[in-house]
Amino acid sequence: MESYYEEEDFVTNLYHRSLLTKFTKDDILLISQQAIEYVETYEASQTSIPDALLCRLRFRQALLEATAVEPDDFKACGPEAWGHCLPYITPISTSSHLGSAVPSSFSVKVQRRLTSSVPPRPIVNLEDIDTELRQYTHEKPIFGDVEAWELPLSSFAYLHKLRQMEWVVQLGFELNIYHVDERAGMYQYLHVLADTRQKHVDRIYGFVHHHYCESASSRPAEATTTFEHSLSVLEFLSEEAAAIAQLAQAFASLYQALDLLQLIPIWPLRPYSNKKFRRAIRLRPFLQICPPQLKDASEPFDQIGSLVDSLQYSGMMRPSTKNLRNENIAGAIALLDHADTLGRAARKGLELLSKATPEAAMCVGCEPGWRNGIKEIMRVAIVAGIFGAQVKKWVTNGARQTALDLKFIDNEEDEAPGNMGACWIVPSIVSLG
Repeated sequence: MESYYEEEDFVTNLYHRSLLTKFTKDDILLISQQAIEYVETYEASQTSIPDALLCRLRFRQALLEATAVEPDDFKACGPEAWGHCLPYITPISTSSHLGSAVPSSFSVKVQRRLTSSVPPRPIVNLEDIDTELRQYTHEKPIFGDVEAWELPLSSFAYLHKLRQMEWVVQLGFELNIYHVDERAGMYQYLHVLADTRQKHVDRIYGFVHHHYCESASSRPAEATTTFEHSLSVLEFLSEEAAAIAQLAQAFASLYQALDLLQLIPIWPLRPYSNKKFRRAIRLRPFLQICPPQLKDASEPFDQIGSLVDSLQYSGMMRPSTKNLRNENIAGAIALLDHADTLGRAARKGLELLSKATPEAAMCVGCEPGWRNGIKEIMRVAIVAGIFGAQVKKWVTNGARQTALDLKFIDNEEDEAPGNMGACWIVPSIVSLG
């Protein structure tokens, strides 16, 4: 059964304290109306700042009117209340350039640390609602190999839940939470989440495209534009999820290869714990979430071993001696080749994403930052490819005879949090000789 998980922000986490509960909707509307009347006393200027302020104040009034109703009144309220918000969207977007950023008022690093400490919470059990709504929507299933229902509410919730779970895992890399010897497993888990999201987006695309074709002869031009926009957004989301999944597994393969070559640092003895307990703590927030469901905390780490087996190099282990086994060297080369193939595919996908329109990428208003973020991920993917090639060259030239000294970058020390490439950690070669 699908639940909707909402990512909490530290600002809205009140720790059981009441806040502004004595103020009614009418009190807030009165204050906002007074603000509108105050702004209206200023004559319109060439910069149109008063008009921009008025537009935002009226939008807040309309939004409050639409949301400040009891749950039982939502059906009676209808879509008209939300329709009152629509006329303000375009003016707000076109006047955003009139404002000036105040970087000192907001810290990305602090907010990310605070939000990472609050796990997602379940909001409402949705598949049941979808099932009940069928008697009103008269939805019919699509027949393929199996009967498929659209499930619009739970599909929407599941898509965003998967996205939030990906962000939580990526935030762990960005905040340097995972130990180096855990990175292979956590990148593999990120691959699983992104791959699941891509398949789910493709499922949604199938239903939207079915409705698009089904209504081709009777829909108005405005509906056609809406359909085409939805399909372009879904295509973008699918390509994005595919690129993330490929890059995540490339990094998982890279770190597993380093582990087989004894290049992952051996941490001090941990007499207070063992691998099983550490993995259980690491993935505890995700074990109760269903779907997607983890069998146990070792699943993503075990999948790395399955990947090695699928590359037809079995019998590999982490050696306790200084001499590398031939099986480990062969397995590491296979993993490095696998990482290179996936990295190249991810770079092609990212290149396609970089050419998307702001509307398809849903980055209207923040396009420059989004495009810079895509470029940063592409740069990291290229660096990872170069690093993998250097390690492979070292292995093929005689790993037993030469030493390879690596530096495992600490994002926090390098002040990397805040950019989209910060969760993709590539070791750097300090010396080779």
